[in-house]
Amino acid sequence: HGQTQQCLQTLTGHTGGVYAACFHPVLPIIITGSKDGTVRIWNAATFRLDTSLNYSLGWVFCISCLRGTNLVMMGAEKGAVVVKLGSEEAADTTGVLRVDAPMGAQAAAAAAAATIPLSEV
Repeated sequence: HGQTQQCLQTLTGHTGGVYAACFHPVLPIIITGSKDGTVRIWNAATFRLDTSLNYSLGWVFCISCLRGTNLVMMGAEKGAVVVKLGSEEAADTTGVLRVDAPMGAQAAAAAAAATIPLSEV
């Protein structure tokens, strides 16, 4: 009762409306998707932009993280993509987010059951 809500931080950078946002359940990041076609990954502690992704699929309207993994699914106007962020460990100790190439549905299912090597971007 009587709680006051206030804005903690405004994440700026998207050039279109933001239609999706979520905290990653394992990594200390916030993921946003926009009508500008980009997915942006923000440091959840500092609110600074870590990286921006664009798979040329049009506006991004949903983002979902698979609990217990570093898999993130992004739904967009022209399709969907699954990416694997960082490593399978609870925190990315390198301080750098790594993103694998987009995976198809079969590869995403296999990744949920097995470790897939990561390549640095």
